[in-house]
Amino acid sequence: MWLWLWLLPWISAVKIDIEKGTDGAGKWINASAEEGLQKGTILLSLAGAFRWPGLTRQFSIQSQDADLFEVTQSGEIALTRNLDFEELCTAQPCNVDSKIAVLPQNTYETIKFSLFISNRNDYSPQFPRSLAQISIPESYPVGARFEISDLAATDGDFLDQEDLKYKLIPDDLFRVESDGERLFLVPTQQLDRETTSFVKARLEVSDPGGKRDSLQVEINILDSNDNTPKFPEQIKNLDIQENLAIGSEIFKFEAYDADVGVNSALKYRIVSSLPSEAKRLFELDSSTGRLMVKKAIHRHDFSSIALKITATDNGLPPRSTETSLHLTVLDKNDNAPVITLTPVFQSIADPKVAIVDENQPPGKFVAWLSVSDKDFGKNGEVTMEVEPKELFAIENGSIVSKRNFDREAKDSYKLVVKACDLGSPKRCSSEEMQIKIGDVNDNSPEFAEPLIRTNLKEDLPVGSSIVKVFAVDLDDPAKFGKIKFELSGDESFGIDAETGMIFLKKELDYEAVDFYKLDVTATDIDGNMDSTIVEITIINVNDNAPEIGIGEFVQISKEHDISKPIASLQVSDADGTIPITLLTGESAPFFRLSGDELFLNSQFDKNFDKFLTIVARDVENQSSFVEKTIRISTSGAISAAVGAGIACGVSAVLLVACLVLIRQCQLKKRYKLYDQISRSGKSGNPTNQREDQLCTAQSIGTLSETGKSSARHGSIGPISGRHDSDSGRGESGSETHLGPPWTGSNNLVNLSKFCNQECLTLGHSDACWLGPQEAEKYEVEVSRGHVTSLSVSVWDETSDYSSHNEESEKGKKINGIRISPKSVVV
Repeated sequence: MWLWLWLLPWISAVKIDIEKGTDGAGKWINASAEEGLQKGTILLSLAGAFRWPGLTRQFSIQSQDADLFEVTQSGEIALTRNLDFEELCTAQPCNVDSKIAVLPQNTYETIKFSLFISNRNDYSPQFPRSLAQISIPESYPVGARFEISDLAATDGDFLDQEDLKYKLIPDDLFRVESDGERLFLVPTQQLDRETTSFVKARLEVSDPGGKRDSLQVEINILDSNDNTPKFPEQIKNLDIQENLAIGSEIFKFEAYDADVGVNSALKYRIVSSLPSEAKRLFELDSSTGRLMVKKAIHRHDFSSIALKITATDNGLPPRSTETSLHLTVLDKNDNAPVITLTPVFQSIADPKVAIVDENQPPGKFVAWLSVSDKDFGKNGEVTMEVEPKELFAIENGSIVSKRNFDREAKDSYKLVVKACDLGSPKRCSSEEMQIKIGDVNDNSPEFAEPLIRTNLKEDLPVGSSIVKVFAVDLDDPAKFGKIKFELSGDESFGIDAETGMIFLKKELDYEAVDFYKLDVTATDIDGNMDSTIVEITIINVNDNAPEIGIGEFVQISKEHDISKPIASLQVSDADGTIPITLLTGESAPFFRLSGDELFLNSQFDKNFDKFLTIVARDVENQSSFVEKTIRISTSGAISAAVGAGIACGVSAVLLVACLVLIRQCQLKKRYKLYDQISRSGKSGNPTNQREDQLCTAQSIGTLSETGKSSARHGSIGPISGRHDSDSGRGESGSETHLGPPWTGSNNLVNLSKFCNQECLTLGHSDACWLGPQEAEKYEVEVSRGHVTSLSVSVWDETSDYSSHNEESEKGKKINGIRISPKSVVV
């Protein structure tokens, strides 16, 4: 250790012990100081710690434990807060470390500074209060610790807390002991409350530094429970009236205890009763000993009651004693007679109702009777009577009838039994019972009306209620008076068997049936019955539209007399009314109506042809009507269906012709067909063939339109035309682009090789031009005058198109129509 000799700069008014030196880690300084130094106190100066004191240096604290120091530019270390051991330290010894950096130097240098803080006795011990009261029983064992830790003192110098010393003055009966955390009061001799019941003392405490505090202590020596309570009497007998008011006091128990204080405080309790269930009738105040009525006490329940009562003190341990109270309950006429009536034959719906059948002889048992009274003696003796006396009587504990009953006259009675005891004052009670007269099937159902009439509209919905029939059976509706309804006469109607409501089962049609007669019967359970008739008249409803019977075409003679009708309209309505007939349309002014007959209004020409619309309306609300348009003409007419069929047939034939023409156009890929042939311009070369051997070309195009012969004997007319070049638009393309015109005779095909005798006789055909071809068939189907479908097939299987470098096709489309082999269907 290297000691520095520069000590004077650190001398201050406060004593600080300083130790300095160096080691392998650098310079270090250890300082020790007692707590209590104030903030800003300079602990030491580092300026003289270096070899060249005149050199200017910079100091800074690199780290420290408690943010306790600061260093000035001159190297003085000062406190940044008060030096308090209790705040900064948790144990002994207590030191705070820091590192101080010094610049500049030849090398970087730090100084380790440690301050050791010593505790100073700056706090005095303190009791939590100035006066304490302690109670301890006189029987507490000698030398046993009685804890009084709530009186322990505290010292702000926490290191002194475990070293506090306690002393009790005077200490002849008690001393104080401490284990550092807890405090105890210890009896030094046997306590006797009768000798000393109260001790007043002073409790002192001191710390190791001699600082003190004191506490005034008052010690109460408690009595020990060494006496047992006593009752004045061991058994007490008492008479009480029954039905005492709730809360009434019956008796007050008073026991005595020779002890004092808590040891003499007594609590009372009902331990048991005889009978045991009687205990619930009473309430005993545990503090005062007052016995009170909790529930009503009845003589008929308890004639005598025995209660066992205990008195217990509040000592430790408690002591108790017991006594008995015998109660005799005196009767009081507090009960009225109780009447019980039980039906001999009871109602199923209500068991309390008695049933007595009608037409039974007198003496029939009605109910069993019993009467009781809970009172005793005269209070329990009973007399009885019954009402109404003319109908019922009491015989040997039962109620019997005194006459027969008619349920249809009166179906129920009220029976009343009254009973009174012989007490004073007497008590009475009564009981009622309903008597129902049982039914016997002595009545038949009867309808209120023998004939019922009603009207119905024919458009009444099925299921609708129509009329309700009523029948009465005077017998019990729940038994013999229950009626079942039945209906006969027509299946269009039904009836609810229970309610008698007649309802519609099927649709009505006035035009078919306009009147119904129904038989309705009402039958009871035994087959007794009655019947009535229900007549139903159907009211017509406008549910049919008018009808016009005239045909769609009326032909009149060109010499028709306008004073005579041209037709009868035959207007009718199934509802039976005569409709209103009107003429409408542009041709209506040419005609007039007279009744049901149609007339012309004026003269007409021979080419008369008009369409007339006839309207027929209902008379009632004109909501239903019918229209019909007819044609009236002086010329004949065919039906629209036939005309449509003919039109479709003609269309089909024209379509086939077009398809044939299309087929011829297709053959241009093998044979160049030309749509124009003209004989003008050039003369042909002479020929030596006879006229009947010469075949001439005929065109299906423009040549036929000249109306002239296409050839004459000895010559062939010049030919001119345009060839049809392929447009390149495919199958559906329109071949409208014709090649350049050409003329000449040298390129004519020798036609004569295709002619035959048929050509010479009947005329030249396509065979002259095309040669033999496979026969092609076209089929046309017309259904009901309408074209339903179309399929065209044109196919030459023998054609060889490849010689013209053109693609052969089967099933081609022509003008948007798909062509299939060998058939045309329209």
